[in-house]
Amino acid sequence: MSFKPGMRVVCINGDFSMHPMIFEHYKVLPKKDIMYTIRSVRPAGAEGGVLLEEIKNDPIFFQAYQGKLEPAFKSNRFVPLDELESEEAETAVEELLREVELV
Repeated sequence: MSFKPGMRVVCINGDFSMHPMIFEHYKVLPKKDIMYTIRSVRPAGAEGGVLLEEIKNDPIFFQAYQGKLEPAFKSNRFVPLDELESEEAETAVEELLREVELV
């Protein structure tokens, strides 16, 4: 999935417990099931990912970049809002069809 600035997304993975050092670099982290707006998209790599309008963290030094950047969040932690709505609508239709067949 390619994300674009301005796109509305929902966090599907807000669990950062596997990365305890992340709290040294990030003041604010996304929370599961919360909606966000993509502010910027960076190419894959150590400093790649998405930046969110609703969350801003201080820049940190990246060796690969040889400079400071605001740390991004991996895009696989998010799904586009319209994709999520489509899945929810599909599930609702399937449930309705099952109910109708049972009657």
